[in-house]
Amino acid sequence: MSRFLLTFAYNGAHYSGLQFQPRQTTVQELIEKALSQVLCEAVKVILSGRTDTGVHALAQLVQFDVKTEKAINRALNEKITRQLNGILPHDIAVISVKKTTNRFDVRKSVRKKTYTYLILISKQKNPFLNDLIWRIPHPLDLEAMRAAAKHLVGKHDFTSFCASDSCAVSKVRDLINIQFKTRCPFPLFKLKGDRCISIEFTGNGFLKQMVRTIVGTLVAVGQNKITPGDLKNILAAKDRKVAGLCAPARGLYLKKVIY
Repeated sequence: MSRFLLTFAYNGAHYSGLQFQPRQTTVQELIEKALSQVLCEAVKVILSGRTDTGVHALAQLVQFDVKTEKAINRALNEKITRQLNGILPHDIAVISVKKTTNRFDVRKSVRKKTYTYLILISKQKNPFLNDLIWRIPHPLDLEAMRAAAKHLVGKHDFTSFCASDSCAVSKVRDLINIQFKTRCPFPLFKLKGDRCISIEFTGNGFLKQMVRTIVGTLVAVGQNKITPGDLKNILAAKDRKVAGLCAPARGLYLKKVIY
């Protein structure tokens, strides 16, 4: 038995999330089918984590075990990557396949994750970026958003920013850094007057809808609906009802997983 680590990217717009769900099209289902076809044996993957419907990934990771060493050796690294990409749809791209030790656990070995959320400030619709970014028609107070974000950095109970149906036993997470950038990641499709904001979150783990709810709350600060100082009270309340809306999935990207 040999264990492998698969790194891949995907546009989540047309999938019901990463994790397998009956009677719905998911990224995991297509990855497993492609691996099984290439390796000529039934393959099941273990996920490093989950992404919700519509969320994207720049470097998602899964592990899988194979029984037939011979089958793997014939199509290792670049070759197996080419074969998988030839089978998978255009919005899923395998980056690499690497052998790892049988002791490695793709979920339990994670030390940090980084997510990026993209916002487009524009009064006009952008037909090229609709599935890739959250468009907000009015300006945001970026300095107020930065000030508010500082209250969230550190080890806290993030119940207020977690989906109410989360089954996580503990809602405590260490949010290591929140960084704001204003460079547009899609300069070719940037229309006149557009302004882009990316918010990058690095932490030791994230709860269901945590990043999207934080973004929705920071946008409320940027719209002057609440003050930066209100974030301290929202965090302390441990009540999802007091936080802002859950930002659309289309603007969220899993950027990297660190082991």
